[in-house]
Amino acid sequence: MLTVVLLIITIAFQGIVAGWGRSSVRRFLVSPGRSELVDALFVLAQLGGAFSFLTAIYAASSLSPWFHFTTGYAASDGVLYALIYTFADYWNHRVWHTRAGWFLHRTHHSAEHFSPLLAHRNHPLQLVLEPLIRIWPLMLFGFPVDVVGFVMILEYLYQMVAHCDVDHDWGWFGRWILVSPIGHRIHHSHLPEHADKNFSILVVWDRLFGTRYDGSVLNTQVGIAEKVHNLRPVWWDLLADAQLFFKALLRPAKSRVNPNRARG
Repeated sequence: MLTVVLLIITIAFQGIVAGWGRSSVRRFLVSPGRSELVDALFVLAQLGGAFSFLTAIYAASSLSPWFHFTTGYAASDGVLYALIYTFADYWNHRVWHTRAGWFLHRTHHSAEHFSPLLAHRNHPLQLVLEPLIRIWPLMLFGFPVDVVGFVMILEYLYQMVAHCDVDHDWGWFGRWILVSPIGHRIHHSHLPEHADKNFSILVVWDRLFGTRYDGSVLNTQVGIAEKVHNLRPVWWDLLADAQLFFKALLRPAKSRVNPNRARG
């Protein structure tokens, strides 16, 4: 129920800030393309419980914490966990932009418009595998469960806001603290100068590892250069991409980046 409420709030936020002409509701109701219908399908699948088994995977993990970490204050625990989590999430994101990982991650990048719904558009196999990098290792620190849960709720809300189609860079806050919607839209660009930029949630990780884009060129369109999705049934694309992912894992890589991406 909470996820539904947060989704509705975010969609309303985009409509108020960007106006009715660019709102996700108008695009879906008035002129929905195949990409928008795919976004909605992923939302219904996740909110409907099709991927609820992932929660069981997290909960059933047999990893035991090295120690039960707490500073004694919920606020400082939350800040520290957010720093560690976003660091792990940054490298998790980088993994999905490698040669093999891209075949699964392009499900997300093949969306043709920005929308809070896009935050839910992820290949199921990616959802199964990425906890190995950004969830399970963090369990070893033994942060309080309520702190972890609160940070995860904020992260879910942020992901939907970051995918809103609004022309806001958040000023200094977007340059130095959190990647703004415009900053994340650059990540979804297929322009060459935007390739492999703005991976992180916290700007510090992009700046530290040289993937922050501070140029003046802004994109108005999102998607990937090679149109491999939004043409066939969704299940076909998911199966085909999973097959390509496993083939890429088994095949010696000449490059860490998928050449078919065309820098999208």
